[in-house]
Amino acid sequence: MRDNFFSVPLKISNNNFRTGKHGYTWGVHAQNSYILKTLGLTNKDLGIEPDEPVAEWWVVSDDVRFPSEVELKDGKVVSLTNILHEYPTEILGEKHFQKYGAYLGSILKLIDPAFSLSVQVHPAIGHPSRPPKPEVWLIESSIAPLYLGFNQNLSGKKLEKIFQDGTLESYLYEYMAKKGERICVDGGLVHAIRGGSTLWEWSYAPTKNDSKCGDIKKATVSLWDRTDGKNPRKGKEDINGSLDVLSDAHLRCNKNVYKLLSVPSVVSESIKLYSDGSGNEIIQMFKTLELVINELKVLSLIHLNDFEQGFQMFVKSGSVDVCDVSGKVLISLKKNDAVLVPASLKNICIKNKGQLFSKIFVWNAVL
Repeated sequence: MRDNFFSVPLKISNNNFRTGKHGYTWGVHAQNSYILKTLGLTNKDLGIEPDEPVAEWWVVSDDVRFPSEVELKDGKVVSLTNILHEYPTEILGEKHFQKYGAYLGSILKLIDPAFSLSVQVHPAIGHPSRPPKPEVWLIESSIAPLYLGFNQNLSGKKLEKIFQDGTLESYLYEYMAKKGERICVDGGLVHAIRGGSTLWEWSYAPTKNDSKCGDIKKATVSLWDRTDGKNPRKGKEDINGSLDVLSDAHLRCNKNVYKLLSVPSVVSESIKLYSDGSGNEIIQMFKTLELVINELKVLSLIHLNDFEQGFQMFVKSGSVDVCDVSGKVLISLKKNDAVLVPASLKNICIKNKGQLFSKIFVWNAVL
């Protein structure tokens, strides 16, 4: 079993979905689901009805409630969370383990809402009673209507007043993002993903220092559940919890949570980290205090050397072989495949298998 874990990248099953059965009723119906179409699946593959909402695909997750499954070389399927807790240093690396414990520190989702989500706010890192959940978005749909922050300067008292008189939504900053845009949603930023906004979301996930405050669910506080005219769910809106999270981010972290949004402050510009002049590139899409997310464009091959931390990979397009230093193929990956590359491998080579370049997302928590 030990050889299964550490001699090859760990293949993640594509079966971790959030649907209406989990309370995610705002997703697109299965028969029209972008998520299922992307994966070449139908409602029958999930054992659900055509009109069942499919809201999210959790691509790589070690969440205690909804962990990903790992497909081992011998055909066995095991929980990613269980593997990480049994062999944390071999998979994640010693430095990662010392900082985060047996946790990835991140989660990747594909989100596909038919209806607008609630207006939310996540705690800043270090909140005394809630785990943090800063996140970044890569827009997948051609256009994505979003709410990000406020369209004028407010205060805590003003926010409470406009919540009570029912005019809060008119004070939110409307932003129409385009396909490929990269948005950073830090702790303390009021935001909402609105209907028709399909996007990839990487978020910080609770680790050893945060888990005592609760799981991912507790990291989301809903300020407003009447987004775009929908009927609010009973008990969903939490103005007091929202004010607590905003006040903490403002006073403890000195964040301008009530100020008019500055768009450049939430848009991430890409940085080219590597190019060999032959079509192989490494592009930094996001770098926050919590996560580093790169995009690899592989036309022939790219070497990833001397890494001391396990990391996650997702094939956005194309197909590749992941090889060791001798050129031996460790695993072959196609579009929509995800793996966790153990720190124990240390050096790998990614070889493109087609005539067009393959696009790969690579990410890890910041050491």
